[in-house]
Amino acid sequence: MLFGRKDAQKSKELTDMTGKVVFVTGANRGIGYMTVKQLALQGATVYLGCRNETRGLEAVANLEREVAEAYSTTSSPQPAPGKIVYHHCDLSRPALAKDCGDKFLERESRLDVLVNNAAALPDPSFTPHDVVTINHFGTYQLTEALLPLLTKTSQTNIDVRIVMVSTNGHRMGRASNHNIRFRTREDYFTDYHKDLIPLWQAYCVSKLALFLATKALQRRLLSPSPSGPATHPITCISVHPGAVNTFSNRVPYLPGWLVTPIVNLFFISPEAAAKTLCYAAASLEVAEDKEKFRGAYILPGFKIEPDTDITKNEALQDEVWESTVEILKAWPEAEQVAA
Repeated sequence: MLFGRKDAQKSKELTDMTGKVVFVTGANRGIGYMTVKQLALQGATVYLGCRNETRGLEAVANLEREVAEAYSTTSSPQPAPGKIVYHHCDLSRPALAKDCGDKFLERESRLDVLVNNAAALPDPSFTPHDVVTINHFGTYQLTEALLPLLTKTSQTNIDVRIVMVSTNGHRMGRASNHNIRFRTREDYFTDYHKDLIPLWQAYCVSKLALFLATKALQRRLLSPSPSGPATHPITCISVHPGAVNTFSNRVPYLPGWLVTPIVNLFFISPEAAAKTLCYAAASLEVAEDKEKFRGAYILPGFKIEPDTDITKNEALQDEVWESTVEILKAWPEAEQVAA
């Protein structure tokens, strides 16, 4: 029994990422920041995605110092730390998301892991339209732009991964309605102001749409090609990092030193939450049992959560995929220009 436990623990360890390239969006603070730090410590070259260059470069400088300190004080064998590189990433408009992806293709010849962490929270600084655009359409557009590079990398690395950061919000509010549809733009951008908490409802719908699109993407990547067996050995995983304290130092009118200890009683730290993202992005266990994890939804503690009747509905998955493609083709020109 002792050996079984050791083997199970070892499989949850992160692989040596030396020579691999990772892109983490929304990574200048919080969960994304801690994910960049851990994967750089595993030897990966990690691109830190952030829409504000000043904040992004500041985060890179801080991380370089923290990674060097952590590496110098470790007593266990560890790969040499990888580079951390700032990459401009704005998902607020599909055109900007595509530009982010296109510019990444100009900089890199491989991409082993994409961690789609950036998201608009149900925060008053956003509108419901912003939330749905960033969380679903912007993230989808970026992933599509990077897919050729991920596919190319999968020809020489059989362990390419796409990690989508989700939440249990995709099972709540409007997203829990078994009659929900995603046929038209109106289905995504419906009048949320009729709801009691509009931003929360938009957030739930956006997270469900992205979750379903991720399931559809995984199926498409694994479907046989016309000329023979398949396809692209890319593993798509959705992750719920848990209830995370990324806001206690930004509560209006109250000092962080007062709010943080109270919030921490109910929420986990970004460092603890990042463990689930890193597990999905780089664990040995996922590498050893890809079939088990393809299309999976992982909770804190590395537990796979079963699909609901809504999320396992392949017709609905395809509906999201197909309508998203069409909506992006016809995205209002005025919004693209405004970007």
